[in-house]
Amino acid sequence: MASVLSKLKSAPIIFNKSEPMMKVRVVTPKDDTEKALKALHEIGALDIQEESASEADVTAIELERDQIRESLRRVESMLAYVKEKETVALTKDVGEMYQRPLASTHSDIDLVHSKIARIVEKAGILREELSNLQEFKKYLAPLAAELSVGLDDLAYSGGYLYTNLYVFVLGVSDTFIDQTGDLLFDNVAVSVDEEVVVYVVARATDGKAVNSIAEGLGAKSLSLPCDAQSMDSYLTGLDTKIPQLEKEIEDLTEEILSNAKENLEAIVLLQSVLTAEDERLAFLSNAYSAKYVTVVEGWTAENDVEAVTSQMQGAVDTAYVEARKPSKTDEPPSKLKNVKGVKPFEVIVNLFSVPKYGGWDPTPIVAYFFAAFFGLMFADVVYGVMLLLSAKFLLHKLVDDPTTDGFKLFRKVLYTGGTVGLILGLLAGNYLGDFYHRPLGLLTDAQIDAGQSFALIDSVRHWLGKPINFLELSLWMGLFHVNIAHAIGLKMAITQRNKAVIISKIALFTMQIALIPIITSSILGSGRLPAPPDWFIYMGLISIIAIISAAIMERGGFGAIFWLFDVTGIIGD
Repeated sequence: MASVLSKLKSAPIIFNKSEPMMKVRVVTPKDDTEKALKALHEIGALDIQEESASEADVTAIELERDQIRESLRRVESMLAYVKEKETVALTKDVGEMYQRPLASTHSDIDLVHSKIARIVEKAGILREELSNLQEFKKYLAPLAAELSVGLDDLAYSGGYLYTNLYVFVLGVSDTFIDQTGDLLFDNVAVSVDEEVVVYVVARATDGKAVNSIAEGLGAKSLSLPCDAQSMDSYLTGLDTKIPQLEKEIEDLTEEILSNAKENLEAIVLLQSVLTAEDERLAFLSNAYSAKYVTVVEGWTAENDVEAVTSQMQGAVDTAYVEARKPSKTDEPPSKLKNVKGVKPFEVIVNLFSVPKYGGWDPTPIVAYFFAAFFGLMFADVVYGVMLLLSAKFLLHKLVDDPTTDGFKLFRKVLYTGGTVGLILGLLAGNYLGDFYHRPLGLLTDAQIDAGQSFALIDSVRHWLGKPINFLELSLWMGLFHVNIAHAIGLKMAITQRNKAVIISKIALFTMQIALIPIITSSILGSGRLPAPPDWFIYMGLISIIAIISAAIMERGGFGAIFWLFDVTGIIGD
């Protein structure tokens, strides 16, 4: 119920817009052209045509292959975490997966990969931290036996002193000490495997020179934490920290493996789909080089693109399906989209002209007024029932193909009109006009004069019995129709900043405000004027002058004639 209410709230009340369209291009071998054309027709694509493939199509195929290869790389990186060989039983239909749009396959891979990638990234950060701590322990442990200073004294640069810690390849440290010579106040060297750790103390002014010599000899500097604690205390902390990090990394590795195994079926299935798709696109790319491909294209609604892509990939063995938004030079066909109750009246609109793509669709307002006028013309129970029965049991015998969408929609129009006529007939008590009174004599003249009838609502019977009411109703409906069109024209003119049209539309409204009260008062006798008649006449004349001026502004000399159509158009409607 909530979804129905939501659709009704979002449904256009007076005017609608045609559906946004996408151009679907199907690149396929020439042998499959007929299949592609047939599939597009069955899907309901519009303006279908066959074209020759171009370099742009091949470029699009290669771009798609690049994306496929990137997704395959991600799949392979996830499978790499499964160290042991696994037998995977596929429970999903591989054929259905092949028919899905590639965008959905890429999205599924991204979803699984991003989850694993986050864990891998976290584990990588911890591994880097663990590697640094193990390196610090490796170099500081032997140095702590020879030197008793705080961590912050190992790498210090102040106003007078400079200290640092360098790691040299075995044999190079002696060269460093010889070259620095008098630059050093003190140094401590400790061997660690095939390397030597050298702690140096020098003047602050000589720090740059010492560092330059060390770098020239290929020394490695240690990025130690700035901490006031002693080396012994820091090393004791590392004895606890390093095992903790190793345990965290081990847990994360298990989590990565668990995620990979949990999604193993999906990963393998996606890999199969991508591999097959890459091979299919490679075939098309090679076929283009041999001039053996063709392109079939058509238009479909933007909301249907995914379904169309899926159906095309299922219908044609080897095809590349691409959906593009309309370019400035394209002229997409219009596909109307109206709610269920209004949709049948698209038949009436299409009898005159299909709304231009991107333009206004008048189907909603046509539905209301067509049903109302149709019902008023019948307004009889028997006629309404006869129309409904004829539409149901007779209409299909009068056409060649009653299965077409146009026939079904037209039948629903008759259902709607017949239902409205039936309801109005019940309300007014019309059964073949006054057949129940004159020929049948079910009611006497005296009973009729006394107000007796078969009407459910007697006031409706009286209202429908006065022709002047129909005239007034027709006038107001016509005015409503034409002013809706002028209001839309005014909105478009404001958007386009067309001053002439803005003046013309506003003047048309003020002309009606001025002259309609005079017409309704003098001709229909529907009330007194709220102000002296002269005021309305002057206002109407000023409005007409503005309409003429706007027409000349817009059309030049021809405007002196064309303004008549604007004014008489309102009178005619």
